[in-house]
Amino acid sequence: MSQERPDVLVIGANLRGLTSAYIAAQLGHKVIVLERAPRAGGADGTFPTAEGDLFDHGLHLLDFERSVAATRLMTHAVQGQVRRFTLKRAMVLRGETMPYAPTRDQMPASLQALLKEGDLVDDIGEAPPTRENLARCYGAGYANFVLDEVLPSMRTEVRHLEFGVSEEKLLPNVYPWFFPRAERELGTGDHSRRYHDRLRVGIAQDVLYPVEGGFAGFANGLMARIEELDGEVVLGAGDVELDWEEGSHQVREVRAAGRTFVSDQVFWAAAWAPLCKLVGIPVQNTASDRMVLGSFRLDREPMTDYHEILVGDPTIPINRVSMVGKIRDDGSPLLQIENAFPLAADDPLDAPHWQAAWTDALRRIGVITDHRLEAFDFKTFPMHFNAYGMEGEALVDADPSLIDPSANLFPVSPSMANWNTNTYIPRVIREVTQRLAAD
Repeated sequence: MSQERPDVLVIGANLRGLTSAYIAAQLGHKVIVLERAPRAGGADGTFPTAEGDLFDHGLHLLDFERSVAATRLMTHAVQGQVRRFTLKRAMVLRGETMPYAPTRDQMPASLQALLKEGDLVDDIGEAPPTRENLARCYGAGYANFVLDEVLPSMRTEVRHLEFGVSEEKLLPNVYPWFFPRAERELGTGDHSRRYHDRLRVGIAQDVLYPVEGGFAGFANGLMARIEELDGEVVLGAGDVELDWEEGSHQVREVRAAGRTFVSDQVFWAAAWAPLCKLVGIPVQNTASDRMVLGSFRLDREPMTDYHEILVGDPTIPINRVSMVGKIRDDGSPLLQIENAFPLAADDPLDAPHWQAAWTDALRRIGVITDHRLEAFDFKTFPMHFNAYGMEGEALVDADPSLIDPSANLFPVSPSMANWNTNTYIPRVIREVTQRLAAD
């Protein structure tokens, strides 16, 4: 079998891998991307349901200029064919729906009663949130409510608490997401801090969404730009095999899709755990949770003006509801649901169970009334949902130094952390540019 010799070989057509390939191609390198799945996008992609509707999973909106680099790159990828709109997000607490980051008077009386009197001032700043400092800022009643009731609505976190993970380590899953609006000094450093600070004081959140192809339109656009630069993206490549020299991580050749590749630069942009297993580095079992997804096609639009609703009620088996027709601005009577729970849980995994449970929940929160269901699609898969493993142990983050620095194998921004696009895209651009400049 003849060997193909691209300058840069990228493994993984998620947004990290495609960004890596595009930067390399822009720098004049011959690039090939290998992806075992039939679609690009990885954990932040889009698949068609059995009825042909598009379902965005993982990330499904891109915050406008939360990262200038991410905004510019993704807008360029789709050649400007992107919708920009102000996100209308809600949250559900104790069965009540209210705007995200609500003012005191937008909250039901039962929750207002838990807040401390007077102005709400959040001065936590860069310090890690704790029950104590949340109580100081919002009142002990509200802090206890969020930690004792809202946090348990995320069932993966309940299991981690049972295994002894400290409450403080799990707080980022609920703070500041389920807290009311408060006075807060706007951060000037980390983009994530600046972003959340703006939301906390009521500044509107603008987002981007591709005109075509669902959220995966960004990945598909990057593929098109790579191919314009004479690169190649191979989808459905199957399992990738690496052959490397004994005693080092120097990759001699890569085999996939019935082809053999040799390259001086092999960029690994797929998950960290499979790479560890390929090259013999000990790694924990990172799949600790299960995701269930439901797509409802109704006879008419849902009864809400919100684009998405986050749920923090342990009696409602939903983490997020997305009103797809409003996000895509096409009027489609489509809504989609995500929910996660531990793999160890004994929840039924059949579609009728979840269709009935979700229908009841949607009626409880007023999203549907007497709507008729025209089509329903259900999917489930194991996933790595956060930074803790099967038994609640903290997952050891990826350490690129474990790969021989003199080798041609380079992990692209590996992390067990659930970094968002706005964090990792600038880092990928910087790391790939530096790597190629050094060689």
